[in-house]
Amino acid sequence: MASNVVRLSGEALRRYEDLSEACAQREAQARLDREAEIKLAREEERRVLAEEEARQARAEERIAARTAALVVGALARSRLESASEPPPPPQLPKPVEQPMAIQPGDDQVFSVDEICARNKVSRSTLYKLWRMNLGPERYGEGKFVRITRRAERLWQQRQR
Repeated sequence: MASNVVRLSGEALRRYEDLSEACAQREAQARLDREAEIKLAREEERRVLAEEEARQARAEERIAARTAALVVGALARSRLESASEPPPPPQLPKPVEQPMAIQPGDDQVFSVDEICARNKVSRSTLYKLWRMNLGPERYGEGKFVRITRRAERLWQQRQR
């Protein structure tokens, strides 16, 4: 039976041992490097978490300060409001004018365009005045709106 064992000479054996030792040292160094990288990554993670916690704490402090300022302002306003007299009740809107009927003695009746020309106001201004219940009394609807001379005079007097 033949043996497949390789016998190394003294010099080859030393080189083999040197290579094995160098390989073991490289593996040990690689292991140390990996451990150092892991340690650095963990430290970086802790640092980032600490920064995030600090940022969160500052944000919570700002929110608390703003909330406190709002509460103080609200309390001050409520004290001022309670110290002063109560606000007047809200005014009810004026009732919408109903178209008036022509009265006896109203000898002259004008259209919207005629009233605008006589009083030097634009058509849109006159309609705005009617929406605010500040225009002259009128009767009719749509393009048949008419204003009496008496209503025009009363409107002119109210404007003075």
